[in-house]
Amino acid sequence: MRALVEVDVPVDRAAVVGGKRPERDLLTQPRTSLAVLLVHGYASSDRVWRPLARRLQAGGVTDIRTFSYDSEDIDLVDLAASVAAEVRHHDEQAAAPPPLHLVGHSLGGLLIRYAVCEFGLSDRVHAVTTLGSPHRGSPAPAAGAQLGRDLRPGSALLRRLDARPLPDGIRWTAFHSDRDEVIPPSHAVLPVPRPRGIGGARPASVRNIALYGVRHLALPAVREVADHLLADAQELAIPGTFPNASRRGR
Repeated sequence: MRALVEVDVPVDRAAVVGGKRPERDLLTQPRTSLAVLLVHGYASSDRVWRPLARRLQAGGVTDIRTFSYDSEDIDLVDLAASVAAEVRHHDEQAAAPPPLHLVGHSLGGLLIRYAVCEFGLSDRVHAVTTLGSPHRGSPAPAAGAQLGRDLRPGSALLRRLDARPLPDGIRWTAFHSDRDEVIPPSHAVLPVPRPRGIGGARPASVRNIALYGVRHLALPAVREVADHLLADAQELAIPGTFPNASRRGR
């Protein structure tokens, strides 16, 4: 099933994230205007997002959605098109769509990157965060002939993505971990755009962030990821921080 749904996770003030209790100041933050869309990885489900969703809600982010899909017979391109279509459909239901931060774990991050770069979401997306995503392919064989070909390092699909610059004006962040047993750090980083000449368009902002001691399936639950998203949400609340926010929200 492929659907964009609201996450129904009650705020748990005693929630434990990454083995520690959330800081008290994050539990009293006012609501923010940011919307977050979470896309899980291969052979996973929305359950992987529960710790992160609780922490985001406690920090004032209440518009949290997930994109779910069946991992059997995956066609990466078709699935990325579905991500883009669902984002557009949700926007059509809103009078004023808020700034949107897309978050993908593992394969979900590559789906998001393809949807933004190839299916016209760059005018709608404020930021993208990926967690252990195979931007440079996966050294482990993927299930399914087509998916296996697409995720092979140096595949035609990955070369096509690398040949297209990341869209301007979007904040891109890729987390990777030295203990990721599925996607090595060298395969989970995003290409950093080259500086442009004076008067050129503002390039995409790209950060590759290293985590230590975190295994692949634990990436969505680590404190650093939640804090990164909450910091982005709080900056959006400061007038003039993001000049493109209002354009993306229309």
